[in-house]
Amino acid sequence: MKLISCHINRFGAIADKDYRFDPALNGVLGENGAGKTTLAAFLSAMLYGLPGDRVNAKDLTARKHYCPFGGGSFGGSLIFESDSGDKYRIERTFDEKSDTRDELTVYKNDREIACDNPGEELFGVDEDAFTRTVFLSADTLDPEPGKTIVDRLCEALSASPDGVPAKKAVEALNNAAKKIVPERGAKSSGELFFAKKAAADIENELRAARDQAKLLPGLKEERAKAEAERKVLDARKLWGSYDDLLSQANAAEKRLAESDARFQNGVPDETSLADAEQKIFLRDRLTRDAETPFVPTSRQAELAAKFETKRPDEAALSEMESKARSIREAQAVTIPVADPQNPSPEKPKSAGWLFPVAAIGGLLFLAGLIFLILSMTVPGAILLGVGVFDLGAAAFIMIQGKVSALEKTIAITDPGGAERARRMQLDADLSALLAPYGYSSGDGALAAFAELKRDLDDLAALEKEKAQAAERCAEAKERLALLDGELTSFFAGYGLSCDAGFRSALNALRDAVRERQILRQDAERARKSAEEFARKQGLTERPTGDPADPEKLDALKERENQLLIRIHAAEKAANEVPELEDALDRAKERIETLKERYDRLTAARDLLARAQEDLVSRYVDPVKTSFTAYADALSSFLGKKVSLDAQFNLTYEEAGAYRSYRHLSDGEKTVAALCLRMALADNLYEGKEQPPLILDDPLVHLDENNLKRAIELLHEVAKKRQIVCLTCHPSRAV
Repeated sequence: MKLISCHINRFGAIADKDYRFDPALNGVLGENGAGKTTLAAFLSAMLYGLPGDRVNAKDLTARKHYCPFGGGSFGGSLIFESDSGDKYRIERTFDEKSDTRDELTVYKNDREIACDNPGEELFGVDEDAFTRTVFLSADTLDPEPGKTIVDRLCEALSASPDGVPAKKAVEALNNAAKKIVPERGAKSSGELFFAKKAAADIENELRAARDQAKLLPGLKEERAKAEAERKVLDARKLWGSYDDLLSQANAAEKRLAESDARFQNGVPDETSLADAEQKIFLRDRLTRDAETPFVPTSRQAELAAKFETKRPDEAALSEMESKARSIREAQAVTIPVADPQNPSPEKPKSAGWLFPVAAIGGLLFLAGLIFLILSMTVPGAILLGVGVFDLGAAAFIMIQGKVSALEKTIAITDPGGAERARRMQLDADLSALLAPYGYSSGDGALAAFAELKRDLDDLAALEKEKAQAAERCAEAKERLALLDGELTSFFAGYGLSCDAGFRSALNALRDAVRERQILRQDAERARKSAEEFARKQGLTERPTGDPADPEKLDALKERENQLLIRIHAAEKAANEVPELEDALDRAKERIETLKERYDRLTAARDLLARAQEDLVSRYVDPVKTSFTAYADALSSFLGKKVSLDAQFNLTYEEAGAYRSYRHLSDGEKTVAALCLRMALADNLYEGKEQPPLILDDPLVHLDENNLKRAIELLHEVAKKRQIVCLTCHPSRAV
């Protein structure tokens, strides 16, 4: 198989990117976080998909890890060519959570084919085996010393990193067999030994239980005799107890009769007591009503003080209401407004003769002043008077003309002015009526008048409430006197004084009734207990003889109890016989099971040991043959001759001696392990598609001296199989 190209729509940090692959060696260089590992994961996801998220999964799954944050198409496409020359294109779109909603389309030679899992169908291995063999990093390329060929094959093919090596499996089977039957010399150990011992113990218990069961008939007969003798003594004791109960009942009935003597006029029922208590509650409430004076609120007190000296009478209120009505009627009338289309009034014209008259008057006025200055008094006064009259007449005529013009202008520009003036006068008239009572408002006289009426209404309610309070007080005192008489008469009927209060008298009466009820219940209970005791114990005929001797009765009971204990033990033993028989059968079956298991374990151990030998003989030669193809390149890289022994242990020749690969440096070990893993992968995919080798920074352990030769080695290996090498440093780029 050869990768050709891929397109990533969105996958992790990579978005809308294309990659093309060389059929030999491909180097992908990028800084940490640039998406190298994401590219490797994308290639695997295209072939094998992504597992769906589990509900409440705590770990970060691959689907969550690579799901793009910004949305968009999660997935892409991959194009590759099979070893047989067929061209494939895989298109996948992943859902954010569920793999059941993923979309997969596979094309073979540009024709869509049915394919649910391209990776498994192409390579014949699952995703785990695929990634463990062709996805290699510096961490996985570390050949651990001491592993056998079978262990290495298991490690390469195992579906989990904890695969059990064959040698350990043989040891585990052998250890399991030793737990059942230990090695020679350890006679008192092993599961089989303890199973036989447990069977012997059960057999002993079964024998003892059967012996106990044989004693059961004799013990029951002996207990029956002791029980009959004890019953005779119990009957005498029961009659004595019955006589004690009768004495208690008679004493309780005597105390009840003494209590009944207090209620010669009868016992008050609960209704009478409840009625008396209701009257006491009512009396308490009436007492509070009679003793509680009327207390006005702060507003009520304020209103009373406000209208204490001056309060408007009906005539004043009527006049105010008339003014308010006029204001409301005026407010209902619409005030006319100026018509914007009406032309402005013309400017008034002065009469043509007015100026000459005013000029003559001025000249006469000046002439009069001159004559007066020249001591010509009479002519000067006449001329001065005529000039003043002439000027005054001219001024009057001019002013009257201007006033007339102004009135015309106002009538045109403000036609509602007169109505507003009338309203202002009405508001002023009402404000004048309210002023003596201290009422005014920035919202107008109507608001002040409304406030006055509200205050007068509240004052009237106050006076009414005060009068009602006085009536309630008088009525409460009258009803209180009646209740006192009724309660005094009620308690006197039962010989109770009310000097300490009616509540105290009621409590004393309730206590007396309750005490009598308790005495009656005690008497009835005592009498009923005596009768019930006689009925339950079957006391119909009083036995003769002296009362039972307590010591003799106790001795009989102790003897009976001991017999009962022995009977229970015998019955228990008899009941355990079937269980012990079953347990003995199970113990014997356990012995047989252990024997069979031991035989199976030893057989499996021997079979696995032989299979291990067969596996070594089957795979060691093919793997060694594949490794030989890489050995020359590896020897050229190391400058030493490398070989592989029968246990897959790497050795190299130096100075004529073979040394363990553990003497190599970390970088040399990595390259050696890479060649070994490629040899194993060759055999794993023999007869199948050969996948490309994905290397995640495999040269990280190499120094500068060996890095160049390592890159040359990768170029040499890439002649036989496709390699994609991911690295984060330019110095290790291939």
